Amino acid sequence: MSGQAIDITGTNIGASATTDTFKEQSIGTSTKGFEFLRDFVGRFNASVEEDGKKLNADLLVSKLKEGGAVNDELLANLSADDIRSLTELPPVVSKALVKGFTALSTKPTADKPKRRPTRYLAQTLELDDLVARYDPNDIGSAVSSELTSRIKQTTGRNARVIVFGNDGTVNVSKSVELIRDALMGESDLKEVLVDGEIHETFRVGEIPQRVVSIHPITGEPLRVNGIGSDQLDWSAVSLKAQQLLYFAVQSEELETTLSRRELVDYYNLAAREDGFGQLQNIFPEARRLFTQAEQLGELPKLKAFRTNIRQKKETSDRMLSSTRIR
Repeated sequence: MSGQAIDITGTNIGASATTDTFKEQSIGTSTKGFEFLRDFVGRFNASVEEDGKKLNADLLVSKLKEGGAVNDELLANLSADDIRSLTELPPVVSKALVKGFTALSTKPTADKPKRRPTRYLAQTLELDDLVARYDPNDIGSAVSSELTSRIKQTTGRNARVIVFGNDGTVNVSKSVELIRDALMGESDLKEVLVDGEIHETFRVGEIPQRVVSIHPITGEPLRVNGIGSDQLDWSAVSLKAQQLLYFAVQSEELETTLSRRELVDYYNLAAREDGFGQLQNIFPEARRLFTQAEQLGELPKLKAFRTNIRQKKETSDRMLSSTRIR
């Protein structure tokens, strides 16, 4: 590459031979091509010391759009000559962009993992896009690091600015609002009102406590699908049968340190259509406790709180209050 600065600020953009072709093609809405471009520019500029030789991602995007390349399909149709004509980039850079745009035009297979944003891409994202890409479960991601950096640089702290919806996903609009408030010097709010409901706020890297089902015998948290470390699907067992097993443990009629075979036997019995009745015959004291709790409206829900708070790439799972919610 020559020692001259790359000039992409001029207004005299050459006509592209493919401009008429663009008008005949359908216009999509995907922006992966421009994300790749911004990522490419970030990596390119990181290797260039002189500011005069660095690229301007916003200007490149603008010039490509002015030439008609407004989506991935149209970007993939560009040749290196087209890109040079539209942006005045050197041949080697234009060829690299063609390779990237072409690769993005191939539709990913269902089992292909989603590409994580790189540090360079994260640094170029607007706040709304950055928060929209934030995944608290993706420990050490570029998005989390960039979001934390922007907040700490201005506020000096990891402010409570993330709000989750009832479905566990990030409420992007409310979180962005709180982040902007924090950047303007506003103090943290522990709770906010969203659509008439009170929601707790969290720091980047934290996720809200979740209510999970617990194993009726061992008390361990079950997975979302109801399967425990014993690989048994307890969601297939009626709640009444599970509650009776729970009371059998409380009354010490049933040990928690069962062998694998014994555990499977009790599971198979509980999962039967008449499992609840069979268990009542085996555990009379548990039956008495169940009947008493049922009359008082105090049957155990067999649920527990779990909070995952991730800081400095360390995961801490802890059960809050009692291990059981009665």
